[in-house]
Amino acid sequence: MTTPATEENLALIAQNHSRQMALCEDLETIADGLPGNVNHQLCLHLARVVCPTIAAAQEVEERLLFPVARALLAALPDLDATIERLRWEHFEDMCFAEELHDALLSIGRGEPKMTAEAAGYMLRGFFENGGAAIWVVRADNAAAASWEVLDANDARAFIIPAAW
Repeated sequence: MTTPATEENLALIAQNHSRQMALCEDLETIADGLPGNVNHQLCLHLARVVCPTIAAAQEVEERLLFPVARALLAALPDLDATIERLRWEHFEDMCFAEELHDALLSIGRGEPKMTAEAAGYMLRGFFENGGAAIWVVRADNAAAASWEVLDANDARAFIIPAAW
């Protein structure tokens, strides 16, 4: 049986994924509007939220998902190296988010520091890289599946529902 704490954790993970998806959708809207049809207020808003959104998602992954992976997948070779690589990817993602913050701020102020093509490439690169897994798991109905996670005794630890 799923414990309330686990259900709360899954809800927190789902909430962070929803925020990231909304961010990706808004970035796509901006990229589609470049160069002449840009919502400057949306750019300024996203400049304010991009880094905190990514930081919150990374914190949840490191606090909730990495320990679960360590516990459930301990027998896998190179698990520690994989988790360390994921931590470094978090660092790289945050660096990219900071660059995106600066670009969104300049576009929002009407003083872009790069061409529309470069800005569009940057915006799309962020959501295509960072949001790809979320989009597949959350938005593609063909990929929907429930995952049952078992503990070391093959007892159900929790279920990740298909419809997050």
